[in-house]
Amino acid sequence: MASSAVDKGTGATLAIANTTWDAGVGAATLQILSMSWTGMERGSIETTHLTTTAATAGTNAGGKTYIPEDYADPGSLEVEGHLNPDAVPPLNHAQDNLTLTFQDPTDAAGATWSASAFCTSFSTQPINNSDVMKFNATFKMSGLITIVADAG
Repeated sequence: MASSAVDKGTGATLAIANTTWDAGVGAATLQILSMSWTGMERGSIETTHLTTTAATAGTNAGGKTYIPEDYADPGSLEVEGHLNPDAVPPLNHAQDNLTLTFQDPTDAAGATWSASAFCTSFSTQPINNSDVMKFNATFKMSGLITIVADAG
């Protein structure tokens, strides 16, 4: 997918190491409809002190000073997919490696983002007559995110 500044999500996959989710055949066979990696953020530490220059009305604004925290929150992955009612939701699975692959179907490689993660929530969407059953799951990332660029 690196060949273009703009890509489609078609072909993106989710893999969770050592999981028995999806009736024992692994997360790679999940029918994912959408994924969103949210909440990556880095905090700030206020460094304002008694002699920090204050704002002057009509001339400038602000005045407080900050430095970045050393650690960033790696965020969470929100997943929507087709529900397999035979599969036990992954809420009690151990923390393990989760890999999101951004792969165009015409590209052999694809870029990857991976991190240690565990499931923090799982729910079904409303189940109705003649509708496809769907689920929502959220995975909390922990530690560093490893990003590997597409080699293609």
